Amino acid sequence: MTVRGQPANYALLWRSAEGRFSVRGLPPRVHLDRVYTNGLHALVPFWITNETDQDVTVELATEGPLKVQQQNANWSAVSAAQRETYVDVTTAPAAEDRGEVTMVCSATIQREFSEVFNQLGGVSSVQLAARKTAELVLLFVAEAAETDSGDGQRYEYETHGGHVTLRADTDLYDVTLRASTCRSVLEMEPPTSRIYIDDCVIGRTYERALRVRNASAIGLDWTMTVVETTDPSLSALQLLDSDMRPLSGGHLGARGDTQVLVRYTPHAAGEFLSRFLVENSNDPASLRYWVFRARVSQRQKLRRVELLSDPDISFGDCTSGVWYSRDIRFKNVSDTPVVMRLR
Repeated sequence: MTVRGQPANYALLWRSAEGRFSVRGLPPRVHLDRVYTNGLHALVPFWITNETDQDVTVELATEGPLKVQQQNANWSAVSAAQRETYVDVTTAPAAEDRGEVTMVCSATIQREFSEVFNQLGGVSSVQLAARKTAELVLLFVAEAAETDSGDGQRYEYETHGGHVTLRADTDLYDVTLRASTCRSVLEMEPPTSRIYIDDCVIGRTYERALRVRNASAIGLDWTMTVVETTDPSLSALQLLDSDMRPLSGGHLGARGDTQVLVRYTPHAAGEFLSRFLVENSNDPASLRYWVFRARVSQRQKLRRVELLSDPDISFGDCTSGVWYSRDIRFKNVSDTPVVMRLR
């Protein structure tokens, strides 16, 4: 059953042990799934109803990274249409067996929330007149475990727990919460993220490829924008996906990646530089920059060999007496064989 203007968990109803009050939206056992470990709170709305003809005070106690607010400006600002899609109840056993209910709160809507309102103090009790209902919000936030942040790191789900107790005199309602959280990390390949095309010729098309990668077990939304350029029109530079459509961002599933094809057709001579920002929408701390530079001449004679690999070769930390190798890629762009000599 769905209720117009309310999230899906509103339809989940349980009663306290003695039946003096009921709780909507917050099952006795709840699994909060797909929570991003990004320092932001996840908000779970729930409702308490006084089922008696007398005033009732319900005491609220939390354990773990949880707190309860009766007024949250973020949740109050969510429209009725957004509320209907805010919570996805993916597993909901029958109420009588009190099995674990799995819920996913919309990360897209939560990104619009201000942490200022979430950081405000919680409440320890709520007073309810006879047969009245109060709307509350349960807030959960998980701290990231200390991990290395180098490329190639795999970021898995972690499990966090908490407990909420609602009490009206001797009447109890207990909630055990389990949260599956994951850090969202964006990576790029190559890690240096630089594309240099030197000695270009006007009118010719050059192509290079980058990859945007999700290093995490949780989904990732990303965007790419220009933050600096010497060519305001960017008319010579195109960013395309694998289907040759313009690309400025997208969604990557767990461990997913996508190719960004950089196509450049210079229209004028000179040196051009553009700097791009690739942002992880799920974690503002996870971002990358990449740089495109081209030197364009007007000469008609095309050069015969192009360097495809990064012109800067790094061997990292080396040990004396050990041979190290790095690949250098060249391309013959002429119609005849070429003999190369490296000095």
